[in-house]
Amino acid sequence: MANPLDVLVLMDEPAFPGRLVHARLIGVIEAEQFEGGRAAERNDRLISIAQKSSAYSGVRTMKQLGGIVDEIEQFFVSYNALAGKRFKPIGRGGRSRALETVRTALLDQSASAENNDRLERAHKAARRKSR
Repeated sequence: MANPLDVLVLMDEPAFPGRLVHARLIGVIEAEQFEGGRAAERNDRLISIAQKSSAYSGVRTMKQLGGIVDEIEQFFVSYNALAGKRFKPIGRGGRSRALETVRTALLDQSASAENNDRLERAHKAARRKSR
């Protein structure tokens, strides 16, 4: 199954898990994640700004965040290290690259769902034949 997308929403106040926050996508931190001797897995982080943010109201690009992006990357490196994983940033992109990341994830998810449907149909057909 495809890895779910992770979105960091920069905002003025904390929000509780599961809360719907309207935000604008501004970029992506592209990264690889390593765990337990397995091969690297892409695990990009989308960066967005809460629509109702006063502190970030003028921010439209990753470059406008300046050193905050370095701090965000370091947070993910440290957070993953605590969980026994290695997080390696490999690039940064703006809104268009972030949107491409979303499109790719949606296509991967759709292909995965179609494959699961195909497997389920084949399994049902095999059960019918064995009766």
